[in-house]
Amino acid sequence: YYTISDKDPGAKDDHFKRAGLISDFMWAPAGGYNTTQFYGADKIAGFDQYIAGAQDNGTFFSPRNQDASDTTSYFHPIGGDGFEVIAHWDDPNKMMGSYQNNGHFRTINGGVGNWDYIGYKVSGSKQFISRLSTSYQDPDNVYVVTGDGIWKTFNFGETFHLASNSSDNCFSATTDLEVSKANPRYVWTGTRMSGGCNLRLSTDYGASFNPIPNPSFGSSISGIYSHPTEDSTVYVLFSSRNNPKIIESKDLGQTWEDITGFSGGPSNRGFPNVPTYSLAVMPYDCDVIWAGT
Repeated sequence: YYTISDKDPGAKDDHFKRAGLISDFMWAPAGGYNTTQFYGADKIAGFDQYIAGAQDNGTFFSPRNQDASDTTSYFHPIGGDGFEVIAHWDDPNKMMGSYQNNGHFRTINGGVGNWDYIGYKVSGSKQFISRLSTSYQDPDNVYVVTGDGIWKTFNFGETFHLASNSSDNCFSATTDLEVSKANPRYVWTGTRMSGGCNLRLSTDYGASFNPIPNPSFGSSISGIYSHPTEDSTVYVLFSSRNNPKIIESKDLGQTWEDITGFSGGPSNRGFPNVPTYSLAVMPYDCDVIWAGT
């Protein structure tokens, strides 16, 4: 049990909320004061069903036999810190999740029963913030990054091979990886865009990567996101104060624009001066962009 947020917590009977397990793999929803940081979320194809990785709390997915809502009891198959997740675009029975340090798991039976641990199938320095990236065009192809390079599976985690050993020499626990939504031959990866580190681009499905020239306002990367319809467009996110938060390139990284309007002080476009971690361009109207801070 835990108490609600109050100046005198626990003083009254209704101050306590239940947050325990219903069964071995299902958590009860609880009202009150909740704080959870999600690193990844996805929707299962054909169902109002979701999977998500939550910091400190593991990976959760909702039952298939009901439409997910704020009272849904989610299954909890993976412990540890929950990070990026994948729901296969074509096969609703295939999902992936992970915990810290490349602790990747997969299911090919809709999450019923055990999830298979596949983290041992890649070698190299591990990432605390475990990355997974794929595309809807080739949903069985999944990419993972380690200190040895970019790993790729053609069969949704059954086997992996080292697609490229030219992972950025600035690899770290936060190195990001993004397969282009518009064209899966383009794969982006990077840790920083400063101090000798570069954003890198593959134009051959991850087989090789080449550095992209750094803009003058680059720094540590907090996210890489592609455009749903323009395969030459990419967005890089940052989180340092008074500096650009989202930069956009429409020519595969040759030129950049700070679309958040920072120049050593407050934004001239009304963007908050806060860390920025996620972005989505709406495919039905590409003028609409969501940013997560």
